Amino acid sequence: MARSNPRWGWTSSSTPLTSSKRCATAASFVRPSPTARWSMRPDPDSEGRRWLAQAENDLAFTRLAAREGFFAQACFNSQQAAEKALEAFLYSRGAEHVFGHSVADLITECARIDTEFTPLKARATPLDQYYVSTRY
Repeated sequence: MARSNPRWGWTSSSTPLTSSKRCATAASFVRPSPTARWSMRPDPDSEGRRWLAQAENDLAFTRLAAREGFFAQACFNSQQAAEKALEAFLYSRGAEHVFGHSVADLITECARIDTEFTPLKARATPLDQYYVSTRY
């Protein structure tokens, strides 16, 4: 979704973070055409790399937060890093939209494409408890 602010002359393009209404935004000074979002699909490899870079940033922040004693934030960002890494895989394989925050569910989706994800489910499922409980 792109939002524009005529007062400042910029747009903000958003990448939905799955099923919630929260969005990661990046300011852009280029105003896309009204149909650009629907007519231009991102390259799967580029989109996968973009999501993987976000996962790596979340993981780096997780390590920093844990080292400084911010354990709830470290737990939440661990879940976010796993979620985004799994989404990176799905986008790199051509998924147009990935919905949901459950690491377990995302692993199930990834395992439909590559069975090497299957053994990860038991170890990664506990991350799901940190999505909400550490935020409130």
